[in-house]
Amino acid sequence: MSPTSDPADRDLRAARRAVIRANHPDVGGDPATLRRELDRLASVGGQAVPGARPRALRRRAAIRVRTLRAKLPRGCPGAKRYVDL
Repeated sequence: MSPTSDPADRDLRAARRAVIRANHPDVGGDPATLRRELDRLASVGGQAVPGARPRALRRRAAIRVRTLRAKLPRGCPGAKRYVDL
């Protein structure tokens, strides 16, 4: 079943698009208002809006992993400079 086949999903997507069109910073809206309205829609829909912030979370996780790997000792598997001769 595709995400657009359920009428509730279609309504939620349409409402989300309307909020983004009205409040997006690229069209003169306020970022805090946009985030607040999207969070409100997510709570009304009973679930998190798909794709709300996955890229930011993945990027922060990747940065943390890189930082941790750089701090591991050279001989430790998973370290950035691990060499098994």
